[in-house]
Amino acid sequence: ETLSVPDFPAALPGVDLPAALRRLSGNRELLLKMLRHFGQQWSGAHESIHLALSTGDLQQARQTVHTLRGVASNLSMSNVAAAAEALEQALKREENRAIERCLETLAAALAPVLAGLERLPPTSPLAVDVGPLDHPRLERQLSDLAQLLRRQDMKAEACFAEFRECLGAGEWADAMARLEQQLDRLDFAAAGTTLAEVAEFLGVQKGKTGTEGRTL
Repeated sequence: ETLSVPDFPAALPGVDLPAALRRLSGNRELLLKMLRHFGQQWSGAHESIHLALSTGDLQQARQTVHTLRGVASNLSMSNVAAAAEALEQALKREENRAIERCLETLAAALAPVLAGLERLPPTSPLAVDVGPLDHPRLERQLSDLAQLLRRQDMKAEACFAEFRECLGAGEWADAMARLEQQLDRLDFAAAGTTLAEVAEFLGVQKGKTGTEGRTL
């Protein structure tokens, strides 16, 4: 379902918005949130890769570039993704001249994207209605979300948004905030671990499958 978001941009440099929206089942609010997060997280990407290279930490540089490529690809930033992939290949071959050239290309691809994202309107806080918990629905969402995380499926973001709305505020707030950040970074493995914590708060851990959860 497409949410009507008043400030949704008609276009953004370097981002295929229609394609990115299709990946998120048309959820504009969620796409805006992920784009804003990309702008914050990757504004210093060129500097941090350059720093890792100048200190000889090729492993760190490769990891940063690999993550950037995945996130850019998921957000349909094809120029950035292609430039990151070329740099990743040059780093694997450890060709210094190619690495420098590819890093410049990546910086040039990132610049218009980041400039466009800086002009996005600020986010509006979502009102959370706290009512009695709908446990059967929460358990269904928990298991769906866990499955999406295991498959590293982008739909996990949309599923999380629905789960958070159904869950409301409570003692699990810290874990949910952490889970949200991990999903924004597309760190599906860490998000899976945090989701298990949330499940424990809700008392829907292993007990449901007949094997009791650990008692702490």
